[in-house]
Amino acid sequence: MTLLTVKGVLAGVAAFTVSTIATIAATTLATGGEPAARLAPLRPDSGVEPPESSPVATTRSDLTFQVEGGNADATLVEPVGGAEVGVVVVAGAGGSGRRDLLPLAEQFASRGVAALTYDKRSDGYSFLRRDYPQLADDVIAAADGMRASTGIDRIGALGISEGGWVISEAAARQNTPLAFVVLASAPVVTPGEQSAWIVGSRLQAAPPFIRLAAATMNGQGRFLLDYFDFDIRPRLAAADTPVMAIWGAEDAIVPINEAYRRLEAALGGELVARIFPRLGHDLSADVGVWLPAVAAWIREPRGSGLSGVEPSSDLGVAPIPPLRWHSDPRLHLAVAILAALATTFAVTHRSKRKANMINDKGASG
Repeated sequence: MTLLTVKGVLAGVAAFTVSTIATIAATTLATGGEPAARLAPLRPDSGVEPPESSPVATTRSDLTFQVEGGNADATLVEPVGGAEVGVVVVAGAGGSGRRDLLPLAEQFASRGVAALTYDKRSDGYSFLRRDYPQLADDVIAAADGMRASTGIDRIGALGISEGGWVISEAAARQNTPLAFVVLASAPVVTPGEQSAWIVGSRLQAAPPFIRLAAATMNGQGRFLLDYFDFDIRPRLAAADTPVMAIWGAEDAIVPINEAYRRLEAALGGELVARIFPRLGHDLSADVGVWLPAVAAWIREPRGSGLSGVEPSSDLGVAPIPPLRWHSDPRLHLAVAILAALATTFAVTHRSKRKANMINDKGASG
């Protein structure tokens, strides 16, 4: 094993050890980590299915619209003969493109709702940084582009999962062009709370220290993620648009019970919500279960209340431990780097000292 390899291994061990000690210390000093409370049943109404209608033929065309930094490519799907209402379909997390959402757009168009999908921008979007206001600008530009291309006046947006955070920002803008908002599998809670809920729901039976460690590490995201505390509620409360929210009852990454309660409170009860059976977070698994009801509401947005079935989980969202300086992962990283550098220096110094001793012994001999 070469000296360089030894240095690397020892530096890595030192960095890992110090980082682990820092995490344990932060957890020991942290407060919180209590398990989430069980919430009362939502007791949704059974709901009324929209009347069955035969799908109509559709037509597809490509277009571009201007966004900050250039143009965005989009695909428009319309029912043959045109439509009186349109929807911009906004992707969830990741790098989804317009082609991924075309089957959904086709389904909407076949039910009389023109639909536009577009390629999501990648600049300004990463694990650490997500510029929701800029993504909201793109939604507004897409709606304006759709209106210019089709002449449709009433256009809204459907946001899938993370797309719900994006379209809430767009709906809250002054003079927004969005006539309605549909939240599909939207977390509603903040990104930080969503990740805490996902981890917490899987650690319900774990010892308290493990739950506290997980909660502490999740809370460290506040130091790193610029979207950690993005809250949909004040934005939708400020928007003067009808809102519909839909979820699959088996969704394992959205706290539906908490999400509905928060959304209803923020909108003063002016909300149409539905929870569909046998569906998870990915609603595209069976669009025939939910899309007819959503398309019917888009054509005529009215009513309020919750219908469907109970969500599979009744867990609420546990509080995220408060920020503490000793929990800052940037501090942990800096200390780990210093430990690695100190270890490398010590190994180098020792090897030089050993070499000098050998040289001195050889010279004296």
